[in-house]
Amino acid sequence: MPPCTALPPSACRRQVQRANSYSPAIGTATEKGAIFLKTARTIADKAITALLTAAAVLGGASALLATFNAISRKFLSVSFPWAEELCTYLVVIAVFLAIPYLELKDKQLCVDFLGSTIKNKAVQKGLYLFRGVVIIFLCVVVARYGLASTVTAWQTNTVTYVLQWPRAIFFGIGVAGFLAAIVSWVAAIFLNKGEKFS
Repeated sequence: MPPCTALPPSACRRQVQRANSYSPAIGTATEKGAIFLKTARTIADKAITALLTAAAVLGGASALLATFNAISRKFLSVSFPWAEELCTYLVVIAVFLAIPYLELKDKQLCVDFLGSTIKNKAVQKGLYLFRGVVIIFLCVVVARYGLASTVTAWQTNTVTYVLQWPRAIFFGIGVAGFLAAIVSWVAAIFLNKGEKFS
């Protein structure tokens, strides 16, 4: 290290102390930790965004089916009950798949009265983290009962009215949506250090 003759003695001593206290091993571990967090954030972001893409595809398919059924009913006097039922389930599935993305990006519809009135950044972050903890708790409760309903539907072989598809599949997708919402908040709190994903 070159001499720090241009600095005051006190500043020179601090610079020498920092240089002597540096450990390559610690520095390497810190760098690896930062790389791991960045990689984990990227994976979480891409996975949750992929769920939103799937939700958009299902929503588009539902719109096409509804349009097809409406035109057929209007001009051909023919209705397809299976299309109506499928539209309903596609929309519901799309909603559950979109929830994790909305939570991750903090775009969920809410009335943020406190956040809009409080200007202190630390307090805003604390409220954001508190909201995340509450949502995680609620998602755990709902997912627990949803899982019980899924198991019951599977054991009793409950099916939909028209398509005769196992309802356990749709219940399971709903449970998976809530679990993914939990992952979104865990990623925001721990991987992104309590900051919102941009």
